[in-house]
Amino acid sequence: SLNEIEGDKAASVVVKESETKNDDVTETNETFTIGKDSSSTSEGTIVHTYKGEITKQDTFQRRRLKKVDTIANGNQTTTTNRFYMVTDYKDNSIKVKDEASVFFMFQSEEEATAAGYSDYVLDEDYKTAAGAQAIGSLHDTILNKILKDTSFSAQTEAYFKVETKGETTSYTYHASYSVDGDLNDTIKNEVQTTFYVKENALTSYTYQYDVFDINNENENDLYHTQYYKEATITYGERKDITSSIDVDDYFLSTVNEVELYSSGIPGKGYEIENPSAIESTTNYISAAAKSYEPSTAVDVSLYPYKSSAPAVVRLDDELFNVRGVGEATLTFLYIGKRGPNQYAYKDIKVEVKILGAKPKDFIIVESENYQSDNNLYIGQTYTFNVSVTPSQSEQDFTYEVSDHEALEVTRSEKTLTIVPKKASDSVSITIRSVVQDGISKTYTYRVAPDPTETYKAYLTSHTFDAKKRLVGKEEWPMEWGYYYTDLTFKEDGTGVVKYTPYEADGSIEESKKITWTFEYTVFLAKITFEFKTYNAEKKELVFTKGMIRNEGARLEIDDAAFKTMIFEVK
Repeated sequence: SLNEIEGDKAASVVVKESETKNDDVTETNETFTIGKDSSSTSEGTIVHTYKGEITKQDTFQRRRLKKVDTIANGNQTTTTNRFYMVTDYKDNSIKVKDEASVFFMFQSEEEATAAGYSDYVLDEDYKTAAGAQAIGSLHDTILNKILKDTSFSAQTEAYFKVETKGETTSYTYHASYSVDGDLNDTIKNEVQTTFYVKENALTSYTYQYDVFDINNENENDLYHTQYYKEATITYGERKDITSSIDVDDYFLSTVNEVELYSSGIPGKGYEIENPSAIESTTNYISAAAKSYEPSTAVDVSLYPYKSSAPAVVRLDDELFNVRGVGEATLTFLYIGKRGPNQYAYKDIKVEVKILGAKPKDFIIVESENYQSDNNLYIGQTYTFNVSVTPSQSEQDFTYEVSDHEALEVTRSEKTLTIVPKKASDSVSITIRSVVQDGISKTYTYRVAPDPTETYKAYLTSHTFDAKKRLVGKEEWPMEWGYYYTDLTFKEDGTGVVKYTPYEADGSIEESKKITWTFEYTVFLAKITFEFKTYNAEKKELVFTKGMIRNEGARLEIDDAAFKTMIFEVK
């Protein structure tokens, strides 16, 4: 097959690649040399241009090979094939760091799955992965970018063409489709790949994928991306190759110190600066080597292995997941070199302490007898439930009372029980976080005698008229229409109210006046009542519930229609 011929007989492959996004272009030119053992080495350049001007450039070397490694895991030692891929950039001006990967090799997918690996290289694919850059890329292009893209396979704008010129036959596949965008544009996707075969061997191939806006009238807002790749193969005698790259220089040997991150991927999320003060709002903990040998190692990820306290940090699906507050010892693994082709699973332990999240504020939920007027009345007992936000934060708090003679305050877990003892114009309760300096909140109250009987006596000795209404926080005069007048309260818990119609000219039709009796209850400084108001459309009384608030010469009534009327002494 084409795959076997390139894998067995290709001596070198020249690869050119470019990625374009509007005026930004990154071009790579690389030459692979394949050795007798099917390993490869390469040298190349990478150049970034903007509007045709070079902005960055770099050179690099690659090494791809198979090694037979001995790996110790405790008392057991196994010998296995591993595939190494390393790229070393000279200046790291475009790629910010070198690249290094190593994969275990297996004879079959079933063997890899049974061993618990999802990323691996099959033994039969080694030659393609190491040296057959053209056929490997072509296979990936057809399988993943064309056949698996249902949009391409479903289009009628597609063709397959075969041409023969001399000893070379070319095979071209072309397809395109368009979709309407969300900005009055039309996005066209177009793909074309051509591969050339001579004497039953692949000699070269090209691949191009374009995405561009074909319906944009704004020339300053044009959109175009393109990926282009070509490869040319030279067949001939393979030789022993040497490389300045020693793949072992790019992988860990010894880890001396680690750094933790607040994510499932080392290096992602934010760095955890203090392992002894990790907030419980952190979801995951990952680790990477911070101080290590050799210093040129690229893959410095460490793999979660074990937690001493699963209730605090638990290992779930190869991730350390924060589950609670407390201390835990986390063990991370890595495969470190200990001799030529000899490696071992090594571990490093990190002590962590999970704290509650940093408190930001306090919320108090008062008992029902607190009337939200900053008054605490002697004879009542109040319960205030204190919570700290966010809910995951440390909930512990302390409290201070400015006047213990005025208020007696006791605590049970998150509940403050408050008993007013002595009248005071101002007494405060200050709540402070135990773990977070500067987080506190002060609540100020007036301690007063129970006003119920005094307030009821005042109400029963006066008559009130509705003079104004509240609109937002502003007081507006009553307009023409229906409203309450002659509001009186009796000592037996009933009251009488008149509903008086005023015409636009201010006149009153005495025959349309309505008078009825309602029931009320006085508790502390508030009155709850149940009576009926007149519905002009239905010309009948409808049931209304409301509350009269504010002690003193003025009453405010909120009725079921959310209208607020101000009553003053007549």
